[in-house]
Amino acid sequence: MRLELRKIEHAKSLSEETPAYTAQVWVDGVHFCDVANHGQGGCDMQYAPKDKREGFEQRLADLQARIKEEFPPVKSEYFEEGMEMDLELWCHIQLDEVETVKALKRSLSNSILFVKEGKLYAIGMSKVAKHQRTQYVRMVKDAPNHKGKGYVYLNDLTIEEALVLYKKHG
Repeated sequence: MRLELRKIEHAKSLSEETPAYTAQVWVDGVHFCDVANHGQGGCDMQYAPKDKREGFEQRLADLQARIKEEFPPVKSEYFEEGMEMDLELWCHIQLDEVETVKALKRSLSNSILFVKEGKLYAIGMSKVAKHQRTQYVRMVKDAPNHKGKGYVYLNDLTIEEALVLYKKHG
């Protein structure tokens, strides 16, 4: 099963207890439902597309069962034994992933990010002209206190590789 969260609109300013957002859930390339949360601590709401309302509750229950079966429990500091995956938890994980990627891209465009001894560091480039940033990154990497010291520069990695380090060390 291929799940996708599309057309995400996250209203951070409205998020209090839970994320305030709307999105579409697609299953195996087909628009399954729309999801929404008002951000005040309540559960997500799922709405069938207008042309697929009949039998939606049963299809939603079937999807929940498939998600529970196909996705492992999510472990966290609060749920060491794992929390069962369901559509709402999956949507929130996807939303968090999208926001993390946006934050990483924003940081990469304005900073030199590198990992040194297991910690993530940033050197700001906001005062460096955009057309000179590549040269500035090279200059920092070639500096005597950086060169050959085992630093890993996130700016040199693919977004997927950088994301792994950003999450791990950030």
